[in-house]
Amino acid sequence: MEGNRSKRVNGAKVIIRRLVPLVIAIVILVITKHLILQHHIGSSYEMTKQINAFSRQRTLSQKITNGAYEMYEYENSGIIRFYLKELKDAYEDLDREFINVENIRFQKHASNNAEIEDILNDLKISHITVISALDDLVFTAENDIYNRNAVMEKASVLENMGLEYIDGIDRLTRVYEKCAVENIRYLARIEKAMYYSILLFILFAVVFILAPSINIISKGFNEIEESNDNLMKLFKIVHGAIFLVDLNTMQIILMNKQAEELIDAENKVEIYFNNYFWFMSHEYDVMETITGSDQYESRDMEIMVNGNKKMYAAVTSAKTSFNNRQAVLIGLFDISEQKQAEQAFRSLAITDKLTGLYNRYYFEKRAADEIALSDKYNEPLSMLMLDLDHFKNVNDMYGHQMGDDVLQKTSAIIKRATRKSDYVFRVGGEEFVVLMPNTNVDSAEVVAEKIRKALEKNIHPVAGKITASLGVAERNKAEHLQDWYRRVDRALYCAKEGGRNCVVNFEDNSNLASVHIEWNKDWECGNKVIDKQHMDLIEYGNTLIFMNLSGYDYDTVLKQLDKLLNHIVEHFEYEEKVLEEVGYPERVEHKKIHAALVDSALNLRKSFVEGNINKTSFVSFLVNDVVSGHMIDEDTKFFSYTNLDSKIGETN
Repeated sequence: MEGNRSKRVNGAKVIIRRLVPLVIAIVILVITKHLILQHHIGSSYEMTKQINAFSRQRTLSQKITNGAYEMYEYENSGIIRFYLKELKDAYEDLDREFINVENIRFQKHASNNAEIEDILNDLKISHITVISALDDLVFTAENDIYNRNAVMEKASVLENMGLEYIDGIDRLTRVYEKCAVENIRYLARIEKAMYYSILLFILFAVVFILAPSINIISKGFNEIEESNDNLMKLFKIVHGAIFLVDLNTMQIILMNKQAEELIDAENKVEIYFNNYFWFMSHEYDVMETITGSDQYESRDMEIMVNGNKKMYAAVTSAKTSFNNRQAVLIGLFDISEQKQAEQAFRSLAITDKLTGLYNRYYFEKRAADEIALSDKYNEPLSMLMLDLDHFKNVNDMYGHQMGDDVLQKTSAIIKRATRKSDYVFRVGGEEFVVLMPNTNVDSAEVVAEKIRKALEKNIHPVAGKITASLGVAERNKAEHLQDWYRRVDRALYCAKEGGRNCVVNFEDNSNLASVHIEWNKDWECGNKVIDKQHMDLIEYGNTLIFMNLSGYDYDTVLKQLDKLLNHIVEHFEYEEKVLEEVGYPERVEHKKIHAALVDSALNLRKSFVEGNINKTSFVSFLVNDVVSGHMIDEDTKFFSYTNLDSKIGETN
């Protein structure tokens, strides 16, 4: 698809590159033709003006000659004054209009024409003679010095000069008419040349541009048609249900055979995608996401088909268009068998093969999740640990196969005695653990007693009565899993030591006041400031543990706790600054670990203020989270960057 689109784009670029110069050339020709025509039209207009001026001069010259002879014919003073007035008007017009004739010298089309120059010189002489005779005639008439002979003499002069003047005007007119004819012929030649040039360009475009372009376009259409055919073939043979859906109405436009079989679409005319599919167990509107995204990456999800069939499918989509309609291509690839296989494999990974219970691996994961939920919702969480009494004797006397049978029957009894919300694990040979969410220690002890009695009453057909010892404990606020597990294990040990076949609720906090964390030289990183801060942190923590376990008052313990928290925050800030300066590559991740520890410390303080904390919680936080979990596991990773050879940070 992308390849075809690229070919079409490249073909269009080739056509454009060929057509643009041709179009530019034609435009230039048309503009040139227009400018030449405009120029010669302007020249013709100027010639017309000049010829009109010549005609007016000729008429005025004849009018003056006739006026002079009319004055000679009459002696009546009134008639003479009338003709005198006509003569004066003609005189003024003649003199004024002659200026236009002289301007011919300054016209571009005539400035170098010698013939016109000679005619103009002759006209000027005739014009001066006519004007001089007119002046004398007007002067004589206006001063009552009327003399018919003088008038006749001036009239004769005017007639002779007028004839020469008229002849000159006629000569000029003929010259300009000849120029006009030449211009017309020139324009005709230009127009013909332009016409043939445009025809040649068009012929060139047809032969060298349009013909190859048609081939390119034809080839492009053939490739598109071939691509569409291939796409339809792929659409039909691809493994999975493929739907082409109208984006606005959700009507199914096209679908392949697998899609038809999936929704049983035979003999159905109008089919709408959203009437057949419901996407289950998703936190967002899948259909809205599919129709709103240009491309929807493959997601595995459970789908209800036709309202009665569930399937797991990998869902993909991509927006497209079909017959000028906005559409979306949706693919549903059935992965139900794969999901079942994955679930079976996951079940095997977390299940004890012999008993069918959860295994130790899943215990640690589930316990961490339940601890997080317990802290989030402030709910109690209890643990029960069970160990079969004298189970080694069963294996020694009856063999391991009989021992396995005893373990299987024991597992079944434990499952029946617990609730559906409880998690039962086999964590060792004959050792079992039960996690009980939202359960306090008293309720957990009741369940433990129920299990003990059920096992006591059960008589194995070969091994006889097999009893069990059980220990229970409720998790304390902010208590680490290892510490909690250790308390439950201690309770189980006490049950064993107490005669077996009993339940022990371990809430004994004896000997805790003697807990003291000793500084270890192996914890020194080489940076004196950080090492001193670590030592102070251990010392503040030991003081806090001692105060809390020794029964110090609430305000004193809280003051020491705040002192420890402030020191932790200041130490983390300084340590992060040093790690930045020495270029420790894992400094960002280390900073995140600091933030998580500060959150844990603040939660510990909150629980202490609310009175929801056990005395062992401070020990658990300091030993497991701060010393073991952070200083030993994490801080030692940057020791090579903060050894004694590097003094960065110590002088800051």
